[in-house]
Amino acid sequence: MRMLVKDIITEFSVRNKEGKAYPVYSVTNSQGFCKDYFGKEVASKDKSSYKIVPYGFFAYNPSRINVGSIDWQHCEENVIVSPLYNVFEVKTSIAKIEYLSYYFKSHLVSDFINTFAKGTVRLNIPLSTLGDFPISVPPLSEQQRIVNELDLLSSIIDKKKEQLKAYDQLAQSIFYDMFGDPVTNEKGWEVNSFGNIASFKNGINYHPKNEGYSIKCIGVGDFQDRRELRDFNLIRDLNIDEVIDESYYLKDGDIIIVRSNGSKELVGRNMIVYPQDKKVTYSGFCIRCRLNSLSILPIVLNRILSDRGTMMVLRQEGRGCNISNINQKILSSLPIIIPPLSLQQFFSSKIEVIERQKALVQQSITEAETLFNSRMDFWFS
Repeated sequence: MRMLVKDIITEFSVRNKEGKAYPVYSVTNSQGFCKDYFGKEVASKDKSSYKIVPYGFFAYNPSRINVGSIDWQHCEENVIVSPLYNVFEVKTSIAKIEYLSYYFKSHLVSDFINTFAKGTVRLNIPLSTLGDFPISVPPLSEQQRIVNELDLLSSIIDKKKEQLKAYDQLAQSIFYDMFGDPVTNEKGWEVNSFGNIASFKNGINYHPKNEGYSIKCIGVGDFQDRRELRDFNLIRDLNIDEVIDESYYLKDGDIIIVRSNGSKELVGRNMIVYPQDKKVTYSGFCIRCRLNSLSILPIVLNRILSDRGTMMVLRQEGRGCNISNINQKILSSLPIIIPPLSLQQFFSSKIEVIERQKALVQQSITEAETLFNSRMDFWFS
């Protein structure tokens, strides 16, 4: 049966007028309902105007729904969210909560949002607009069958992603066993400053054009959880209006480091690239590191830079008012342990085996995600 979203939901706009100590939550595209998104700053605020979200109710920020920040509350009996949020409940005699949740994650809804967003400076989808979105509402038993199928595929994908994390933990464990903590250097390895073993270059600043020179450009969003990048089909092509200087093109074994971002957690993240014969550059929010010494292997340097202690050192140095950042001077002064090359090569051989296994798992994730997306399009189109 074809219906409108407003036919199966009811707005719920109850404020925390009594100032009860309900936990404060936010809704993000990656985590759904989550605590501590705003840190400690919200602790002293008057929360009497915050909206209550009971268990099983949906909430979303009207100016963030375009990036998928909508979810149903399945964490606690009651939570509160910012007054900016819209909250609604589902008429469960007509629709399953989980079914509606998958609907909101579909390409169909994404297309609706983009259509309504045309001509706007900042996207805002009020509940009245969301309510006019069409939705197919089959019988509850059929909805449950659809939810079960999508839950199964989601579970398969999640388990495979856990496999990837396990391989990463194994690699990091091997690193610590062989080289110890790269910050405290309890094994007493030779130490050199980063600037003595590598050169640095900031990325390009560009303005995308509809026409011009087409080039692949690595941005902060391409890092994700990758430690290396070999498949550049994953990187988007940009059109820019000027020829790129050859010095901005990447070479095999270069390491790209995030130098500036609004999220402090992303600053310092690094990735080895192997473009081979492809013309690939990188954005101005990144710094390219190119080794000029044979004393350390890129794969070992990648692990050193990815170490939690090393990242903390970089982030403490890279402080900005609103945007966290690091620069070439900070990187140049960073102490880098230099273990014996033979030990590094032995470590590299172990990591290559792990990376081959990770590639197989990643391929299976891609296939599972393709299947999941096709089934989502089948049910919600």
